Amino acid sequence: MVSCAGAASGLDGSGAACRGWGLLAVLLMVAQLVVMFPMRPFTTLFSFVQAVVILALTILSALSQLVYIWAYANDTSGVWLVNASAGCSLAVVGLSAVNILLNGAQLWAAAVRRIETFRNRRVAPHALFIVSHNMMMGVERGDVRLLSSFAS
Repeated sequence: MVSCAGAASGLDGSGAACRGWGLLAVLLMVAQLVVMFPMRPFTTLFSFVQAVVILALTILSALSQLVYIWAYANDTSGVWLVNASAGCSLAVVGLSAVNILLNGAQLWAAAVRRIETFRNRRVAPHALFIVSHNMMMGVERGDVRLLSSFAS
């Protein structure tokens, strides 16, 4: 919804439409921020804090742009608002990059754990085929364990 409001704000070309749609986008983001606290949509505290900080920085960025458009549209003394908006946007990009790096490190660690687990198994190769085949055929988990224990 926020991206639709942001896109609609630039379609008409009039200042009033831009301000109105921009204000709607800010209000939608504030509503999302308010709903996030009681709902806690993320599983980890880090994910929750990161989402709250990114959303708050995005709200500050959009709000500073709106204040600049409303108050300083014909004056250069409000350029600091544009710089503040850019700073908030760059902070959002930085936080997102940190999240991507952390997710990549977690993916790498999980892949290494899976490979090590597979390497350290003491099950004969044909037993793995029986287990895989029976899992695909819908055999219950107890039967699969039984078959794999007989095969080794």
